[in-house]
Amino acid sequence: MKVKANRKELLQAAERAMKVTRKSYDTTSLEECFLFQVDGEGIALHACTQVAYLTTRCGYTAADGSFSCVFPYDQFVATLKTARSETVVLELLDHKVQLSGGRIRLQIPCMDQKAWPKEPSFGDPDYELPAEDLLTAFRECGHSLPASETVLPVLGSYCVECTKEHWKVTSMDGRRISIRGDIRGSAVNQTLLQGMKLAPALGIFDGQAHLAFSGEDAMLYDGQTTVYFRTVEGRYFDVECLLAKPAYTVTVSREELQEAFTMALGILPSGEPARLVMDQDLFRVQAMGNANLDCEIPAVYEGEWKRAVPIGLNPKYLLDALKTLEGETVRLQISDTCVMMEEEQRLELICLCRIK
Repeated sequence: MKVKANRKELLQAAERAMKVTRKSYDTTSLEECFLFQVDGEGIALHACTQVAYLTTRCGYTAADGSFSCVFPYDQFVATLKTARSETVVLELLDHKVQLSGGRIRLQIPCMDQKAWPKEPSFGDPDYELPAEDLLTAFRECGHSLPASETVLPVLGSYCVECTKEHWKVTSMDGRRISIRGDIRGSAVNQTLLQGMKLAPALGIFDGQAHLAFSGEDAMLYDGQTTVYFRTVEGRYFDVECLLAKPAYTVTVSREELQEAFTMALGILPSGEPARLVMDQDLFRVQAMGNANLDCEIPAVYEGEWKRAVPIGLNPKYLLDALKTLEGETVRLQISDTCVMMEEEQRLELICLCRIK
């Protein structure tokens, strides 16, 4: 039994499937494998992890019957990348699959297909959302997720809240918060999605995808690819109480602020905060490290800024937030504990740091 397919289309499908896998350096792990299926509708590639399951499809030019097999994908994908032929043939042999293209012949041992998990069944969704704005929200909130897995799964999750008319996505890592959507609204339905598992899959989809929820499962899909996710148990943090009323605000040029903090990031030791000083009609960004920086930015103040003392702010956190904002100016809302920046359907909050 064998199938003939366009090499580039098959490679694109394989690269989509790899988005949810992880490199474990264990070629016997199912997370290092594909379930490869051929039927009357085309080729289906399946990939799985402990919390996600992906199915993606592509067509074929000819097929000799229906079949399926499980094999490690590493050399399979590498060969698809290096082969020069327009088409390739995958043939099921005795406990092996053979990939042929031009003068290349690659044989890969098959794994036990009985060990492959069953594709999740997804009942009628509790609710479903067009994913165009949500995908953008996930990408823009990604910088506020912890950089590594945390002992608190809730902290490493996206919180998706929605009603029939409104939605909101929130992420946080304990030092900063990102919110997109209906920022000040509260929603009835709250679902937590594991950030480190969802993030790699976001690159698969464009604006035509949909996100659906049913019980403990979530499904992100378009006409070609479906990804199932297990949701995270628990309730999210009460973020509303952290959105403190500012003592004063500072409005500055986004470009000038970005330039000043880029310079500060290059000067300061890793993790050290920049020093921010309010000075009449100027906003001063200071940094001391392998050089000394004192950058003055024209500013417009509102509120009790004259009583303000110098504050500290992590320059990387601010730069991450500025990259997701679009306005020519930035309005910094400063309280005793944090700095907030807010645009239409966007909010960034960064906790203040101690300064020497």
